[in-house]
Amino acid sequence: MQSTPAPKQPASSPLPSSSVLPPSLSLPSSITHRSLTLLGGNTVISFVYMPTLHTITRPLDRVASFSKSFDLASKLMVSYGVAAVAGFGTAAYYAPTHRLRNSMIASAGLALSVVPLSVIGLIPIVKKLKMIESSKDEVKAQTEADGLLDKWGKLNLARWCVMAVALLNGLKELSEWYEL
Repeated sequence: MQSTPAPKQPASSPLPSSSVLPPSLSLPSSITHRSLTLLGGNTVISFVYMPTLHTITRPLDRVASFSKSFDLASKLMVSYGVAAVAGFGTAAYYAPTHRLRNSMIASAGLALSVVPLSVIGLIPIVKKLKMIESSKDEVKAQTEADGLLDKWGKLNLARWCVMAVALLNGLKELSEWYEL
């Protein structure tokens, strides 16, 4: 009687069997991409666009330029913000250790915290600027617009700092994740 060879056993995984890993490496790359895009967009706004905006001579034109740019950029920034929060939250769910889970929850919380900052701090300023734009009031643009734009720029810089901390914490933790 001829014996059949025993089936080959699969090679053991180099990772501990208790590890819970995300389905693929697309999770960290998605978090990184969305967070970096959000942070990059805020970087351009804070450090390039806002200082350049002051070179426009006519105050009402500055307000109109800001208003148009805000309308275009806000749609992108909101979607990237939602993706960053969802990505950090998903990473927290799949995190292989309690410490990594808590750290990813912290990054998700930081990314989410820009929402109240935007709604409470930035949107009222945008509404005032849009009222100046729609009224085409040169005097109001001359006396109020620059102060509002400066205030918006400072609050946006605070938002940038919060997202930078969330991203750096998330990247640090993701780098440790794959060392486990």
